[in-house]
Amino acid sequence: MINDLINNGYPLEFLFNTINNRIKSLTYKVEHNNNKNNDLPNSQIKKFVTLPYVNNITEKLKHVYKKYNINVAYKPTNSLSKFIKTGKDKLNKNENNHLVYKIKCLNCENSYVGQTKRKLKTRINEHRADIRKLNNPSVVSQHRIEHNHDMDWENVEILDLEPSFYKRSVSEMIHIKKQKSGLNEQKDTDKLPDAYLPMIQN
Repeated sequence: MINDLINNGYPLEFLFNTINNRIKSLTYKVEHNNNKNNDLPNSQIKKFVTLPYVNNITEKLKHVYKKYNINVAYKPTNSLSKFIKTGKDKLNKNENNHLVYKIKCLNCENSYVGQTKRKLKTRINEHRADIRKLNNPSVVSQHRIEHNHDMDWENVEILDLEPSFYKRSVSEMIHIKKQKSGLNEQKDTDKLPDAYLPMIQN
């Protein structure tokens, strides 16, 4: 599930800081509860925290656990699902805003990923209206004009719901990179940090 957070635009630094703050909070509670037992040496005071185990990420946090003298118990990552949004809303999806979306071509494997702070239906109407423009057409319009293909306007997919512009932009770039046959231009992902690339490739 942490991989889902990453794919939804949450930077590793944000995830590590969140987990680190949680560890500090739990550590404070343990130390506070043990103040009544001051006769025990600090080394004998056992501190425990339960965290999800995620390959390649949990290992990077080991130094944090040791720093606070914490014994860690691991649990399956699927229990995190209640904290994570699905990124999709099948009810009135066209009314959703602040989102990342994908439009697929009806005639080939190409697709286009974009993001908007406005309602999805407003952005889709703009795409459809843009096809009628002759000057400065978008990549979606160019695909329609050059190949005479139609886009699947009725089944636009919501990939992420994110009010933060920064996180939404990162999510958009990650989903653009994950496309197998994307219509997006190279410049659409120029600002994506290289640190995300190994995660996308995996």
